[in-house]
Amino acid sequence: MLPDHPISGDKKDDEILALAKSSSFKYIVTGDKDLLVLINFEDIRIINPRQLWEITKDMRFYD
Repeated sequence: MLPDHPISGDKKDDEILALAKSSSFKYIVTGDKDLLVLINFEDIRIINPRQLWEITKDMRFYD
């Protein structure tokens, strides 16, 4: 469900935010500057790929 008022200034970005909220995402990883300036949307962090790498670089996904 789309927000009642524009959040990002771009309808397609608002659709991404609505999907992330309805799916209980913790992060949105994007290079989209209109989304990145938001930093957070409710409890969802909006980060770029480099920030994701920083968060996950010490995690061991494969042992």
